[in-house]
Amino acid sequence: MGTRGFGGLLRSVASSRLLWPVRATAFWAAVFLPFCSVALVAAGSVTDATRLASLLAVNVVAFVVGHGHGR
Repeated sequence: MGTRGFGGLLRSVASSRLLWPVRATAFWAAVFLPFCSVALVAAGSVTDATRLASLLAVNVVAFVVGHGHGR
């Protein structure tokens, strides 16, 4: 079984199955958030720099978390 052993293999499989929905959701959020952000800015809902920075930060986090989706 290598250096990880059977317990390590089980933990790896369990964590990958548990993280799949999180990564998938983050991936698709990273895809659609820019469109939502543009629409919110165009509609005037985002009027200050803090809200815009928050939207961008959420998008960056979604990109990082969803990066491994589909591998």
